[in-house]
Amino acid sequence: MYVGEKAFERFSGAARFDVDLLPLGFGWVFPKRRHLSVGIVSFRRGRVEMHELLDRYCKRIDLEPTEGEDRHGFVIPLRPRKDGFVKGRVLLAGDAAGLADPITAEGISFAVGSGRLAARVLWETDFDPRNAKSLYQAELQQSMLEEIRLGRHLARLLFLPRKIRPITMRLMGQGAAEQLADVFCGKTSYRDLLGAL
Repeated sequence: MYVGEKAFERFSGAARFDVDLLPLGFGWVFPKRRHLSVGIVSFRRGRVEMHELLDRYCKRIDLEPTEGEDRHGFVIPLRPRKDGFVKGRVLLAGDAAGLADPITAEGISFAVGSGRLAARVLWETDFDPRNAKSLYQAELQQSMLEEIRLGRHLARLLFLPRKIRPITMRLMGQGAAEQLADVFCGKTSYRDLLGAL
């Protein structure tokens, strides 16, 4: 989104995430070289008017485009596939496997991680389909699927009804919020965070 000079200066210092400005979701502003990437995530089930939610978010943070906007959206699978991660001779990775962070909906790290895992498994099993399938599914379970499961439990706490969330955040404290940011940055895991809580 291209915005005026004052608005760009106001948002250009760091990435911004706003959890309480949208129901069951969050908004973000990422500074780019000469424009802002502005977006929203909604965890609501069913039909959601994303354009309306984005407009509401921009209005709440006092942000208006100065030129035309390039809007696009995607449905992100937030649950791993229930029907397996191998189809014939194909190992599914990333979005195709339903691998995305249940709190942020970020999927690139899971896509890269599962792609690297698939490549390693194929190499280690000498491309034998049966051995590759069992090893891939076992290693996904130990690493990414367990992390996603734990993230889903934490998401239930974070996306509680608006009246309950402040109480939860007060109980968790600033340290927990900082540890959560470390998870988002890839420095630690949901397992470590939940263990600390």
